[in-house]
Amino acid sequence: MKEGKTGSGMIRIAVPVETRKGLSSPLSEHLGMCPYFLICDLEAGKVKELKTRSNPGAKVEVRMGLEAARFLIDQDVDVVLVFSMGEGPYWMLKSNSVRMYKILRAPGTKEEFEHDLENYEELPEIIK
Repeated sequence: MKEGKTGSGMIRIAVPVETRKGLSSPLSEHLGMCPYFLICDLEAGKVKELKTRSNPGAKVEVRMGLEAARFLIDQDVDVVLVFSMGEGPYWMLKSNSVRMYKILRAPGTKEEFEHDLENYEELPEIIK
């Protein structure tokens, strides 16, 4: 597992979600339009902390994805797990050393969601 930006061995992962229900939240299909981000801190491959934050990009009419990407960068996110995103947010995140992985399925249970978080490196990395 790669080390996060803090250098502490912790990795911060963001996932676009539809509700504030933690690991029970349904995944959102698009980075810029999601109402919330589930932000997860992983340490030694295990979930240590979960928090849900409102997506400021969802409140603007244009460049939603760029606003969302700026927010994630400000949150010191190391990894984003996403179904889809636009070119602008992709390049902004990439230029700030944020790795992006494609979610292949919506997890059906809390356990599947936690498994995907803890094993995100098994997902395909998004490279454009």
